[in-house]
Amino acid sequence: MTDADPSRFVIYLCHGGKKFFDQTIFSALTLLDLLLKQGRRDYRIVIYTDRPDAFPRHDLIRAIGLTPEEIVAYKGPLDYVHRTKLKVLQRACADIGPALHIYVDCDTRWLKLPDAAFDALKDPLRDAPAAYFYENEGEIRRDFYPHYFRALQKSGDLLRSFGLRPGPPWSIWNSGVVAFSENEIRAGIMNDIVALNDELVFFFTPRNMVEQLALSLVAENRCQMHSFGEFLVHYWRQTLALPIVLERFFRSLGSNMPVEQMAQACAAFAIDEKDLQRIQNEVAPRGIRKVAGKLRNSIRKRRIDLRAWRLWHSRSAHS
Repeated sequence: MTDADPSRFVIYLCHGGKKFFDQTIFSALTLLDLLLKQGRRDYRIVIYTDRPDAFPRHDLIRAIGLTPEEIVAYKGPLDYVHRTKLKVLQRACADIGPALHIYVDCDTRWLKLPDAAFDALKDPLRDAPAAYFYENEGEIRRDFYPHYFRALQKSGDLLRSFGLRPGPPWSIWNSGVVAFSENEIRAGIMNDIVALNDELVFFFTPRNMVEQLALSLVAENRCQMHSFGEFLVHYWRQTLALPIVLERFFRSLGSNMPVEQMAQACAAFAIDEKDLQRIQNEVAPRGIRKVAGKLRNSIRKRRIDLRAWRLWHSRSAHS
């Protein structure tokens, strides 16, 4: 395997505020450290980002620029930020082709190389193609994601049109990790997921999990599902605390540290989950801040709801 011929790609998406760059750099460098320690050159770390210059330079890291116009287009007509992930996954299928790739959220750290996952994704002898997500969050029921359960029950015709199960059970998988087999990539699985998301997002609320729902429904229908937790930690429950911890960590490193030394430091840095939870509790909005945040979110939601209603009825009138 030569440097010019990598066979395994790990994909990140990073745009927006500094905290997302800190998290992506930390996660990517914990992976880089594993690769360097094992002398592996068959992996590439690919980061889709609006600031390619923000990332450490290394032969195994490639930053691909996203323009502001592309990010706006990826969010779609409802300004749905999580759609950006789906569009980047769709783009990666085109940029990389059917070569194996695993998408990873930035708020993660690597524990070991996912060689076994890549092998499973490539295995053509499986009864069903493999897919990897971070973990199965559970079955959608009347008491677990009840809004989605009720909406799915009313959406039998739509689900059938996508070749999906029109009735329960339905599960929702954590999309902090997403990976599909070569055959599913060739078959255009991401095109189907984007198309389903673009239907659900009009009338499934809350919208913040619709991208995860679309991924889960299509993947579980077509693939043998696997959890990825043995390979990395996903700090999705500590979204307020992790940026604080990593900002302190990177400040302690100083500047101009060689990238391989920085990767060693990231790998050696112990993140105490109890400490994370303590910080999370301390910085969680309370009182007036909490009320103000809820009010802002409510106003934005109502604006998006109105836009969705107008677009849906405009589309229906022209169909």
